[in-house]
Amino acid sequence: PGLKFKEKEEIKLQKYNSPHHYNGRNGWKADIIVNHITAGSYTSAINTFMNKSCEVSSHFIISKTGEVAQMVELTDGAWGNGTTINNDKRDYRKATSRLVRERKTNANYFTYSIEHENAGGGELTPAQLKASIEVHKFIISEAKRLYGIDIPIDSDHIIGHCDVNPINKPNCPGANFPFAKILTALKGGPNYYEYAVQNGESFWSIAAKLMGSGAKCSTLAAFNGLTTTSFIHQGQILKIPK
Repeated sequence: PGLKFKEKEEIKLQKYNSPHHYNGRNGWKADIIVNHITAGSYTSAINTFMNKSCEVSSHFIISKTGEVAQMVELTDGAWGNGTTINNDKRDYRKATSRLVRERKTNANYFTYSIEHENAGGGELTPAQLKASIEVHKFIISEAKRLYGIDIPIDSDHIIGHCDVNPINKPNCPGANFPFAKILTALKGGPNYYEYAVQNGESFWSIAAKLMGSGAKCSTLAAFNGLTTTSFIHQGQILKIPK
């Protein structure tokens, strides 16, 4: 089956067939999700993964507006997390991921990869974070369906490219990538995250920045037991619905 999101009307999916992948996974049952950040735009990442001469791919790409492109089937190994046994910069023994080191083979065989369009420093837009959480959920459910395995929701199994290839990719996906928010959402944690009001901000400006539209200011205010006419001040903690 194809990718199915719970909120289909809010998340757009485009399917592609990148030529850059292994047919199958060399006998491995993939159980690690590796997060990446793109060097360029969403469109340029799609074009790169479709370019026959580039020899690189990921399973998914997520745009800053929350669009999702699936580039490779989950049953096939994408070419985004490759490690070697050649004692070079991509040698598996140089990985900071314990599981990559223990498995002593090409990490593409046992990983899934998600590229995120670069919004700066590893940060994701609200729409992008929401889509990323849904993609993670989908991968976890498909791993169960395809392989009968439960991917543990922890920092050993949901990692960054820097954990696989710390020498060549030390800043992928970036210091500000929201691993904690993703793990909390996958564990069924609170349906909100906290935000400290900055100087001069209003419900409208906060909703525009964090919820995608200033028109959602009434929803934001009500979620916090307030109204849009309520006074808010710098440093006040608001709950931002996920």
